Formats: sequence, C-alpha cells, structure tokens
Amino acid sequence: MKHDYHEVKEAVEALQNGLPILLYDAEKENECDVVVAAQAATAEIVNFMVTHCRGLVYVAISASIATKLSLKLQDVRGSNDFTAFTMSVDHIDSTTGISTMERAKTINALADPTSIAHSFKTPGHIFPIIARDGGLKTRKGHTESIVFLMQLANMHEAGAGCEVLDAKGFPLAGNDVFQFASEHKLICISVAQLLHIAMKR
Repeated sequence: MKHDYHEVKEAVEALQNGLPILLYDAEKENECDVVVAAQAATAEIVNFMVTHCRGLVYVAISASIATKLSLKLQDVRGSNDFTAFTMSVDHIDSTTGISTMERAKTINALADPTSIAHSFKTPGHIFPIIARDGGLKTRKGHTESIVFLMQLANMHEAGAGCEVLDAKGFPLAGNDVFQFASEHKLICISVAQLLHIAMKR
C-alpha cells in the first residue's frame, strides 16, 4: 500500500466541499484525527466519528471565537503545553444533546458568525478547544493545525475533530493510519506539512 501523504491543497478542497479529512501527527503526539469544517458538519459525519474513530468529538476554535462566545477555559493543572479545553457545550435548542443530529447542530453553531454566548448551554456534549495565539508557530498541535486549515480554506475558524482509535482502544498510528485513510477514502495530510506552510508566512 502506498503511504504517501496527499497535498495540502487537496485537503483544503475537500474541506471546502464539506468532506472530512485525516490529519496525522507522526512526530509529536503520534495520533491521527478525522477533521471536518465545523460549518459543514452533518449528523452523518458525526456518526462516522463516533462509530469509526471512537475518540472524543471536539471543535478546534480560534481565540476570537472563544472570546465572542464567552467560552472559558477549564481549570488547568500540569504542563504548559496543555490542550486548551473550554467548558463543554450543547446548542441552546438541544434536548439531551447527545444525538448525532444535535451534536452536529452544536458544532455548526460554533462556526456560525451569528451565534452568541447564549446560543449555548453548559455542560454539554461538544468540547471546544482554543488554538494558541500565534498558531502553529507557537504550538504544534492538532488544534492549531485545524484552525490553520480553516484559514487556508477561507472558512470560519472552527473545525470539528475526533481522534481515531484502533479496535483495542489505542491511538491509531503508523501504517494503520494510511490503511484507515484508504479504507474510508479520506485525504490524509500531516501536521508537519501544515507547519512547513505556516513557517513561511
């Protein structure tokens, strides 16, 4: 099986067309996430995430979106390289918030420029994560990579993601990443490719 990454422009085009992609960090975290533009998330894509990826469904957002929606960071203990999770949210019109339809609605709303703080209730079933100021030049993580991808695609700075776990519950890595991408016909790119572009800007 061919293990080459796709071009970043192919990933950007897929996102612009409402399709999910696979983002792999082989160097730092050694994990891969299925990613879709938050504004394009559907119940079907969320269902794919929870069924085939098995990880936590989150939404990477820019600091400006977090500020606009008054999303506060959870208490932090540990390293300075923490993942900046905010309080979890559901859309204000959700019932339980757990269905894939309601989760997709919440994800869409995080990317909606008309949303306000009161568009959401907390706690909920979707976990926003704030990208660091300075993006990939500051922190080489999935969160910053996803927000940068949305910028490249000229889309709202919010992207939904879900880490892919294997059948035994371990993070998918190595050759299995490319197998997963091939099996599900996903464009696959790396954090390193995005960092290379970001550092030139």
